[in-house]
Amino acid sequence: MNTSQVDQLKTVVGWIFAAGVGFLGMVFLALGGYEFWQGSKTKDWPAAQGRIIESEIETRSSSSHRHGRASRRDTDYSVRIRYYYEVAGQKLEGQRLQYGYKSHDERSSAKQEQSLYPSGKEVQVFYDP
Repeated sequence: MNTSQVDQLKTVVGWIFAAGVGFLGMVFLALGGYEFWQGSKTKDWPAAQGRIIESEIETRSSSSHRHGRASRRDTDYSVRIRYYYEVAGQKLEGQRLQYGYKSHDERSSAKQEQSLYPSGKEVQVFYDP
């Protein structure tokens, strides 16, 4: 290969790389926009009184593999709750705290969030009419 062919190949590879990064950026922008749109719709939702039935910390562990061996282990903690509420005489149950996924790197941080949602606590529940 001569120098001009190498330069052309570098240019093509550069454009392919830039297009791939641009595409991934657009995908993440679209996902973030969708989450924002979902969250913004909730501002007009009516509220009902509810009560927390269950509050726990969920642990998720994952390993990254390198050369067929586990090289690193990550653990995330998230707060998972269940609550009930009543609308028009119908008892309903829910689990959503917010749109999107919120996790903690430290169990103590998740425990601190969980303390806001103890079992039996009365809470205001916003629901999609």
